[in-house]
Amino acid sequence: MHNVENINESRRKCTLCTYESSKEKMLLHFQEVHDVKIENVELSFTDFEAFNEWKDVTEKETKSKFIVKRGATSLKNWKKHHFVCHRSGVYISKGKGLKHLKTQGSNKIDGYCPAEIKVFVSETGACSIKFCKTHLGHRNDIGHLSHTYFERLHIATKIASKIPFDEIRDSVTDSKLERIHLLSKKDLYNIENCFNIGSNAIKHKDDGTSVDAWVNEIESKNDSCILFYKPQGVTSAMHTELKSDDFVLIIMNDAQCEMLKKYVSHICIDGTHETNGYDFELITLLILDDMRQGFPCSFFISN
Repeated sequence: MHNVENINESRRKCTLCTYESSKEKMLLHFQEVHDVKIENVELSFTDFEAFNEWKDVTEKETKSKFIVKRGATSLKNWKKHHFVCHRSGVYISKGKGLKHLKTQGSNKIDGYCPAEIKVFVSETGACSIKFCKTHLGHRNDIGHLSHTYFERLHIATKIASKIPFDEIRDSVTDSKLERIHLLSKKDLYNIENCFNIGSNAIKHKDDGTSVDAWVNEIESKNDSCILFYKPQGVTSAMHTELKSDDFVLIIMNDAQCEMLKKYVSHICIDGTHETNGYDFELITLLILDDMRQGFPCSFFISN
């Protein structure tokens, strides 16, 4: 967990001057003293999944990120979720000064950003939201954003396929700059650790044994993302067309499956090959979402 601490619940600090007050007075202060227009909108969604899809698109378009402030609050016939701008708050170091802040500084702006989303979920699952669109005290830039889960999953699959880090970084370059295009080697090491690709369970001098151990580890979990696996050196009774030396690994998790069902009318296939010492290919199945953005839904690794 990061060493950060949010502003006191009853006090907010203005990022434009030294004024401090309650949230309600701070919003008036922004408008009356700094002439900042606070823009609010109200929206409705059929369910929480639809809200999350809208939130993902909104964050991507505005280069922002909203994080859960606290656990859901139960009200009469409603459940309330509160998301705040991840830049709002004060950074308080609890370390011993041995680790420097990253180059662009802390995510926290040492003050209050009013941007927030309040989600009210009814007993039927329908969602109504109150969305404050106004960010204050910071720029919305990709340098302070993190990679999404699906970006990390896509990258993790390439790491597991033994694709060199430099080639992975080169493969994400594009004319439209997004957070993934700032991929660093440190990001790759973090993703490797997050997905246990660098754990002792898969580090073995024989890569086949490493992959086999990793698959067994993943399949032992309740939410296994392994759809199909056939290692080299064995035959498949169900798929006799596969030879003994054929290798097949197909990966897709539940969230990817749902996205595939929703956007099944627009499917793309991307192939990556000749990136390691094996004659293996990584085939990625993608869909085009509402923003015409490619979204990886399944990964197929085979020789």
